[in-house]
Amino acid sequence: MLWPRRKIRLALIFLLGGVLAGLGFILSIGDALVAPRPAVVGPAPLDLQAESVDIPSSSGSRLRGWLCRIPRSRGVVILMHGVRANRLSLERRARLFRDQGFSVLLFDFQAHGESPGDHITFGFLESRDARAALALVHREFPGQPVAALGTSLGGAAAVLAEPPLDLDALVLESVYPTVEDATRERLRIRFGPLGPPLAPLLLAQLELQLGIAPSALHPIDHISQVRCPVFVISGTNDEHTTPAQTRALFARAPEPKRLWLVPGAAHVDLERFAGAEYRRRVLEFIETSLLGRDGKSPDGEHVHALDGQNRGDSVRSMKPTLKCNLQIPLFLALVFGVTGCRSWGITDRAIDNFRVQNSCPEDRIKINYIAFQPQDVFESPTPPAEVAADPGRLKVWTQTIIDNFHDFDDFSLVETVGCDAYVTSFCWRERQGDEMPSVCDPVDLDNPRARVGPYHLKASAVQALKERLKGKK
Repeated sequence: MLWPRRKIRLALIFLLGGVLAGLGFILSIGDALVAPRPAVVGPAPLDLQAESVDIPSSSGSRLRGWLCRIPRSRGVVILMHGVRANRLSLERRARLFRDQGFSVLLFDFQAHGESPGDHITFGFLESRDARAALALVHREFPGQPVAALGTSLGGAAAVLAEPPLDLDALVLESVYPTVEDATRERLRIRFGPLGPPLAPLLLAQLELQLGIAPSALHPIDHISQVRCPVFVISGTNDEHTTPAQTRALFARAPEPKRLWLVPGAAHVDLERFAGAEYRRRVLEFIETSLLGRDGKSPDGEHVHALDGQNRGDSVRSMKPTLKCNLQIPLFLALVFGVTGCRSWGITDRAIDNFRVQNSCPEDRIKINYIAFQPQDVFESPTPPAEVAADPGRLKVWTQTIIDNFHDFDDFSLVETVGCDAYVTSFCWRERQGDEMPSVCDPVDLDNPRARVGPYHLKASAVQALKERLKGKK
């Protein structure tokens, strides 16, 4: 009889060990989800002509940001980034609004970027940051109309603010209706059907560790209190915030309101994905709302949705596939000049951009391109003196640079020619969730300080790239 008892005892020990290991795994996931995401952002790009600001917030943080002032501006736009991002992710939008005559404020939420904080709180403390940013704008631009644009966490923070933010327009991109929905969908993506049942264990940690009840993180319960026109945007292929969840959030928003489900877009940067169509729709909404018209589009509709027929040349589903044999490593393309494999998203996006900007039919467009590794072409930025002097900050800064390089794939220099026009661009695919949308930014190779984002180009590499392009003509 002793042997069966030993077996039972061993089985119980193994079972208890498995339960404890599982709980430890769940706790480690919870800790990782709320861990702060510091990053060295550095100075604002020169073309933004932005001043650095330091905003005290009732979240307990001092928010670091950039303020772009426009003389006689048409209004002010506040940009609020997504979870584990920072203001750099909104640089292109800042440029868009500044170029259209709006002053712009973009900042890092607490526990993100250069703003200190102990935990990410999925909109709870971040909503206080949104209010602090709005207070700064009202002080600096008294009497001017104000719009806010929030992506994911940023949109949730804007909606969760109590009392509601005093805005004239609000754009919400990829915003979850409840934190329970957001948690279940992300676990489903990571672990399949076994993931969603783990959600209650993760959500319980919010209250145990942070003292935040999940019910306090329900944008869908707050959006009816918004006092301005609302534009809700998301992607039809977004698995983090599904179209059904987006429609449910939109249904609870007050009038006037608009909805745009971008075909083919996942949980990605919608401005990069939808390009000119995004810029047209968002600018029209903000101009209409801030300039005091009736909140309707020229065709009188409040609800907008792109379909495959009317989306135009600026939108295309960007799938992370290559029209080539993937057994050819990218570095071989760099070393031996192998350019026979066409990166579908990259070069098609370059052609799309060229067609839109130059009204040139695709059959008259020719491209030359060179694949390369980013570290072979871009200089690593030099850390600021105060960062270099602090080993802890320097470690974070260096890791941020490494992470940024790993966030991109399939870099190419693309030369596009057609209809008496000529554009040279750096194109790449950017990893975001399960999608890698393609991006193309024009670059002047004759500019000795040309850069893509925060990265300057190595002079020797630029000369080599130019020589290789000449050889392709």
